Amino acid sequence: MKESLVQQCLDILKRDDIKREINILSSSVIDFILYEIKPYVGIAILFIVCMFIMNLAILVMISILLCNKQTINKSIIKMI
Repeated sequence: MKESLVQQCLDILKRDDIKREINILSSSVIDFILYEIKPYVGIAILFIVCMFIMNLAILVMISILLCNKQTINKSIIKMI
């Protein structure tokens, strides 16, 4: 009984009209999900870009401070 039921379900799913209906249903569900999460994806990308810019600024400031520290140390050593 179980095997015949499974086989019947598989036979139904192999039909072209059923495949088309499943495709239409799944594509509409996926479109709805993408429509709903699109603003959140945009916000996430914005945060990622902001974090990248902030990390880049921190890196530049650290490199500037290290360069200044080395020149200050060299000038102090020359004075001694």
